[in-house]
Amino acid sequence: MDLVTAFRELIHEDYRLAQASGNWVVLEPGALTQNPEVRIAAGPSLGFTLDRAGKNPLAFIKENTSLTGMRSFCDAVVVCNTESEPVVVLLEMKSKNDGKAEQQILRSKKLVEWVLGLLALNGHCRAAPRFIAVISKGTRTQERKGTSVRRAELPTPRKLDGMPCWTVMNRRVLHVADFLKAFA
Repeated sequence: MDLVTAFRELIHEDYRLAQASGNWVVLEPGALTQNPEVRIAAGPSLGFTLDRAGKNPLAFIKENTSLTGMRSFCDAVVVCNTESEPVVVLLEMKSKNDGKAEQQILRSKKLVEWVLGLLALNGHCRAAPRFIAVISKGTRTQERKGTSVRRAELPTPRKLDGMPCWTVMNRRVLHVADFLKAFA
């Protein structure tokens, strides 16, 4: 079974991201956020989040545990089947500073690795995906002056637990193919 099919079998509908025009829509609710929406273009994929108001995705971990970080994950996980390899994109949205973005991404990576290990152990999926981390910061603070849709070059990624990690600014749509091409 491929990676996307396996995750479709596992992830409850309540935690799946919405889609618009074939892109996964990641929302960051809140009156003060400057980065309320990012879309991920990923081809054959499944997008999900553990960040749902009123939902408890890890009910076996107490909500009021004194062990910090145990219930804090990134804003979106998108598992993809690309032509060359399976990919897992971990996205954290921030308005201004990175804050604890890297820790949220690393916790999410560990959770996905745990699920992948269980899938392999039970003979359902043996995919060994490439992980990609993206920290998306802010949206435009001034009006656009033109109608250009050309995408700016991606910055050079840094390494985070062995995976490339990009911090991008002012991008409303993230194209998985761009990240794979930049890291090839």
